[in-house]
Amino acid sequence: MSTPNFYNKNASKIFASECQEEYDYDDLIDNVRCALKESKQISEGDNDRNYPATKFAEIDIESGKWLATIYLTSRSGYYSGLNLDWEIEILDQSEGDSYDYGDVKISNTLQNLIDDKIRKIEKVYAEFTTPLICRGVFSNGEAVYEKSSLITI
Repeated sequence: MSTPNFYNKNASKIFASECQEEYDYDDLIDNVRCALKESKQISEGDNDRNYPATKFAEIDIESGKWLATIYLTSRSGYYSGLNLDWEIEILDQSEGDSYDYGDVKISNTLQNLIDDKIRKIEKVYAEFTTPLICRGVFSNGEAVYEKSSLITI
């Protein structure tokens, strides 16, 4: 059985790049970090067997008792290339509890700030990658991708 090349967890599109050489990857990540000036550089990997990811930058948004951290991630393609994605962690600063995005009710103000920042992040991603849409997955696991003609960010 085969498997789709890209695993996209949160982004509205699959922001794909071939990155044949390591310097291609370094340039892509540097360009994204530079375009998102408020991001702080980090390098934290995970050990997902099929789609390993690296958090390469983070952006903090604070509103009242809440602190949202948006992690910019790059995830290896199963066969080739990579795609850019994002993850969000929410911290209740008054209680010291940490939550995954969507697991806790946050203020409308913070939600609006997060939505604005995600639109900006995905606009930058679209500038440096090829936005794709998965049009379908066959019963054997293979996927069909199409270039996204309309960026809805």
